[in-house]
Amino acid sequence: MLRRIFFIAIIALIYSCKSDSVYLPDIAVDEYVYINNPSNIKLQSPGGWAYHKGGIKGLIIYRTSSEKFKAYDRACPHISPNTCSILNVEDDIIAKCECDEKTFLLVTGEPIDGASHGLKEYRAYYDPSNETVHIVN
Repeated sequence: MLRRIFFIAIIALIYSCKSDSVYLPDIAVDEYVYINNPSNIKLQSPGGWAYHKGGIKGLIIYRTSSEKFKAYDRACPHISPNTCSILNVEDDIIAKCECDEKTFLLVTGEPIDGASHGLKEYRAYYDPSNETVHIVN
C-alpha cells in the first residue's frame, strides 16, 4: 500500500512540474547600441524602437522614456526557435510572432492575446554622456 501511494505521488509530481514553457537558450549578450547612428534614429525619442544584432534571433530595443530602454530577444518566447519564430514590430508598440501572429506589448514585454510567456528581456543600461545603450544578460 505504501509503495502504491509513493508511486502515485511520484506520477503526480512529474505531471505537476510539466508545463507548456518553451526553453529559449541562454546566449551571452553584450551589445552597444549607438543612439546617434542613423539606423537607430527612432531611438532618439520615447516610443521609438530599433532592431539590433545579438541574442537568439536578434534584438528589439525600445525606448520607454527619456532615460529608460527595454531590450528583448526577437525569438518568439512561446515557440521553439525555428525559421518563422521571429518577432516583428508593428504599430511601433507591438511585437508580432510570424508563426502564429501572437502579439506582445513592447512597453512591458507581456503577451497581449494569450501567448504562454512574455518576451525574453535583457538588461539595458543607458549612458546619456555618449548616447549609448549597453545591453547585457
